[in-house]
Amino acid sequence: MNVNLDPAKRIAEIDNQTKALKRDLEKLAEERAELEQEVLTAFVDTGIDSIRVTPQTDGDVPGRKVLVHLTRKVVGRHLQGPEATAQAVIAAGHGDIVKHQVHPQSLNSLIKELMSLGGLPEEFDGVVEPFEVVRVATRLA
Repeated sequence: MNVNLDPAKRIAEIDNQTKALKRDLEKLAEERAELEQEVLTAFVDTGIDSIRVTPQTDGDVPGRKVLVHLTRKVVGRHLQGPEATAQAVIAAGHGDIVKHQVHPQSLNSLIKELMSLGGLPEEFDGVVEPFEVVRVATRLA
């Protein structure tokens, strides 16, 4: 019985290439994380929040500028744990987002909304605090 081994060989090749690409992506992610800290520091020190650059490597559109910019997101952080946060959210009149605990995305949406309206209610004092997540992002310019 003759069996065509070419498909099995191709699967092995694909798996090997996938593993190599994952290692490459991990290395790139580590390098990006280090560079992001440098860019964040430079942006904060200079007071800018975006810059247009032309990457040295070809992307989707060779030679096209890329906007490197800050993204900001206000999210909530539990100070005393999810249960205490749930109680504070209920006490502040927003119990509709509480199931057994406050879902992190619901909490973040509530924090964002309350901050845009002027701040957190006193029920949140010592239980939940807002903090800003700032990341460096890119998009085609």
